[in-house]
Amino acid sequence: MDRTEEFEADLAAGARRALERGRDAGEGEEGFEADLVAGVREQLRRREEARRRREEWVQKRWDEFYQRLAADAAAMED
Repeated sequence: MDRTEEFEADLAAGARRALERGRDAGEGEEGFEADLVAGVREQLRRREEARRRREEWVQKRWDEFYQRLAADAAAMED
């Protein structure tokens, strides 16, 4: 399952939960829509946070690589 499919599955699950909560609370479509919007925002926030963590991880690895490269170059000059 790729990220888009995973996101769509999470979104569908969130919509089902929102609909069930709305039915349980006796709310109409307005409550459902509010829960759905909140669920979508939460999913987007999670995706953005995961993307940011991946970017930080990659940047850290590049920084470590360049530090090792600089250390190796300095050692070769000696």
